[in-house]
Amino acid sequence: MSSAPSDCPSGHYTRRDLLRLAGLSGLGLAAPNLFTGCGNGGASGVSPPTYAATILDGRQAIRDALAAADGPSAVTVALVDTRRLLWSEAFGLIDREQCLAPTPETLFGIASVSKVITSVAAMILVDRGLVELDAPLVRYVPEFHMQAGEAYGDISLRMLLNHASGLPGAEYRNAVTVIPVTGYFDQLLDSLATQRLKYPPGDTASYCNDGFNLIPSLITAVTGESYDTFVTREILAPLGMRQTRFPHSPLPPGSFAPAFDALGQALPQEYGNNYPSGGIYTTAADMGRLAMLFLNQGRYDERRILSDWAVAEMGRDQSAALPLNPLQTLAYGLGWDSVREWGLAAVGVTAWYKGGDTGYHCRFLVVPEEGLGVAVITVAGVAYALPLAERILLQALVEQGRLAAYPTPLGPEVPPLMAASDAALAAMAGIYANSKSLLRFAINPDRTLSGATFDARAWHPDPAPWRLHGDGLWRTEGQAYPAYHTLPADGRRYLAQLVPGDSTHYDLTVIYGHDLEAGGELSPPWLARLAERWLLVNAPVDYDRADGSTAPVCTLSRVEGLGGYIAIAPASPIAQVVDVQASDTRGSMCLKVPGNSGRDLNDLVIEAVADEEWLRFGSFRYRPLASVPELGYGEYLITITEAGLGEWRRLPAAATLTIAGASAWYLYDPQFALLACVIAGKTLRGLEGSVPAGAYLLVHGSPFATIQVIVG
Repeated sequence: MSSAPSDCPSGHYTRRDLLRLAGLSGLGLAAPNLFTGCGNGGASGVSPPTYAATILDGRQAIRDALAAADGPSAVTVALVDTRRLLWSEAFGLIDREQCLAPTPETLFGIASVSKVITSVAAMILVDRGLVELDAPLVRYVPEFHMQAGEAYGDISLRMLLNHASGLPGAEYRNAVTVIPVTGYFDQLLDSLATQRLKYPPGDTASYCNDGFNLIPSLITAVTGESYDTFVTREILAPLGMRQTRFPHSPLPPGSFAPAFDALGQALPQEYGNNYPSGGIYTTAADMGRLAMLFLNQGRYDERRILSDWAVAEMGRDQSAALPLNPLQTLAYGLGWDSVREWGLAAVGVTAWYKGGDTGYHCRFLVVPEEGLGVAVITVAGVAYALPLAERILLQALVEQGRLAAYPTPLGPEVPPLMAASDAALAAMAGIYANSKSLLRFAINPDRTLSGATFDARAWHPDPAPWRLHGDGLWRTEGQAYPAYHTLPADGRRYLAQLVPGDSTHYDLTVIYGHDLEAGGELSPPWLARLAERWLLVNAPVDYDRADGSTAPVCTLSRVEGLGGYIAIAPASPIAQVVDVQASDTRGSMCLKVPGNSGRDLNDLVIEAVADEEWLRFGSFRYRPLASVPELGYGEYLITITEAGLGEWRRLPAAATLTIAGASAWYLYDPQFALLACVIAGKTLRGLEGSVPAGAYLLVHGSPFATIQVIVG
């Protein structure tokens, strides 16, 4: 690493450094940039607000976020009304060695906010009569199918866009990678053909990436064009979104904002091959142009892109009439996470909201009735994007006169304790699960509850008991959050969780999960598997493997108190429960949780490979650790099989390691912490020192390729 300038040491900043750097790229943007002829916002003869106070306050809030210890490394923002780009600015650093600040033209990933663009594309098809919103997808994409007997033929375009399809969730393999990967959408169709629905289409809505990843197949089926070509011509070009890019090739250095590791090193570019659901690169100003489309009921400048009806339908609460919506707080639109964004709804304002998170965190909001939109994108600092976006809009609404004052923060008031009845205790006692975790509440003799959290292998007790308070919620004494209660729905008990809002003036109540009733004892085959570990073999360039944030190890665990189920942990600390009571070779996904807590479920399948048992979870495949061959010192030739799966080897303590012919290789220590990684000839992490005893080597190559490994 070359040395950085003395006033900008790589990876180490004082508060003064960050406050100074935060404003570098904003010089010269005090006056608004104007679009001419965009919409009809503003009354005739009345000067619209300049939002100068909002911009000043927003700048300071962003600088404070950058100065925070866990804050983002870079931020970009845009604020628009119906006809003007009011504010576009970028802050922070995109090159720590050179102290290079971003500009408003610097590209950021928008992650799942890409879904809004995909939804606009789908609604263009509907507007033109090429597809029907409520017709079965299989009418247009007959190659889409799932396991026999499934009701996948009932899935409509509407269900794909409002998360009510019942699809398992997400095809994560090859979704976000360190080099571009082609064929992702064909891979998705192949994978879904082996899977089943997690609930009947239209029963409820749980967040689902794959609904949007099927849209390219629909576009091609009815237009003959690729997603990229259609979206560029029909959306990006007429909106003037000239900076927006699909992740097909490397972006020029300095043109985009990278994420940084703990040492201040820039991480590789993210390639979101699932770009219809997440992965598009753009600028906040380009997102402002997209916001104007919604603020002007489908028009931009003099061109109509969507009908009034299509815009209104995208912004209509699609979840209100679903059979399962226990709290009636779900409010998915078509492509929108909510058409009643919580922070604005708390002050009586209706806003449409979409968020997205990878290494980037994007928050995109439009306030149709007040004619305002905002986009905030950060690199890292997940806790900051939505509070910044909400703050900017709330301040703008004050300056506009829609709000009398900025909302007052809620005080952390805790209602007094109350005696817990037998019914109140029984309503809470049990084990509750969602797609990533489990909670347990047990009754104590003093009429309190003991809580515990499961972390993929064991329960961990909470340090203090849970007590019933006067508002009917259970809390640990003296703590306002989290707080819990249960409610019956769909023959289950659902656990509701009260948490603080991203901004300080509102609370959120969300569904955490539902209860599971214990079944019988685990069968001998499942008991035997609990002692095993399995290693990933078919994700050679996935981003979270290449950066070492996810270990390539899968474990199966007994859940004490929940007989008949096991927890699968493909990436600690995630623990997803599957029901193994009906089969010795399949663990069935068994949850039906609305919202974000019910996303990304999979069946666990035991596969026979030669004389071994392998695991398949979604489209990820794992081989048993116990049978990994060991290498001594010397030269070895490893041949990749026809299936193209990675090959694992266990190594002795070695001074040198030479590998030739691999398309990608990884070296892990005995605890599976990443030591070295080389992909497509590029060293993403170099080996420091010699290979420790018991290290594991994973090599990838094309089918039938021969890889040379020399251990010295």
